[in-house]
Amino acid sequence: MNGSSGPDILCTTLKDERIAVVRLSGRGNMFNAPALRSFAELLERRGGGYRFIIDVTAADMLDSTFLGVLSDIAIDQMRARVGKPVLVNPSEKVHRNLRTLGLLNMVEARDCSDTYTNGAIKRAEGTLEAHAAGPMSRIDHICLVLRAHQNLVELDENNRLEFQPMIDCLERSLENERAGKPS
Repeated sequence: MNGSSGPDILCTTLKDERIAVVRLSGRGNMFNAPALRSFAELLERRGGGYRFIIDVTAADMLDSTFLGVLSDIAIDQMRARVGKPVLVNPSEKVHRNLRTLGLLNMVEARDCSDTYTNGAIKRAEGTLEAHAAGPMSRIDHICLVLRAHQNLVELDENNRLEFQPMIDCLERSLENERAGKPS
């Protein structure tokens, strides 16, 4: 949760246009990234081909796990040939993180004056609902965080210096969990 009374991630689809609208409040992090991934997987099971518009107007920050999951969604969208995910109203800090980690090649950052995204967000009002990932095992959560960071390194080799120690730690944790050893 973001510290307010509402959920961090609200989601809906505009089926006639195959658009997925997500509104993030507070922090996009390793705790709510599973909900974003789960929503994307749900749409894949429904046939895929949705273009994500993610309203981050009320987002304080997006951490590396959240951004790694976002890069996974971007790859899925590019494979489906539906364009890049759109982040609406990213703060300067979020925009800087997108640039630093190399995600601006995979996502579009737009302000709310953009007619296309603003229209989709307005049409989504009233239909946005909380989306939770559901129960997730410790192993599944480690795998999600691990994959997110591997994505960032694959995206830009310059990210390896920052994320390789975390990847190594997560791989050891995963190995220990699978072996039944405490991490």
